Amino acid sequence: MLGATGTIGSHVVARAVADGRRVVAAARDADALATLRAAHGARVTPLVADITTDADAAALAASVQRLPGP
Repeated sequence: MLGATGTIGSHVVARAVADGRRVVAAARDADALATLRAAHGARVTPLVADITTDADAAALAASVQRLPGP
């Protein structure tokens, strides 16, 4: 979920977790991601990234590919 700590993103994350899903949450604000993780526990995997930069977008994609499956 890109923009996971914004108003809409955080609600989408909450709904997904409530539905029993695991969420990879990406955002620029590490503190906000930590708060999101604290609220939802291990079902949320936080990744700090600014996808407006090519380097961060590539690093985010690589990080997601290394994560274990469902």
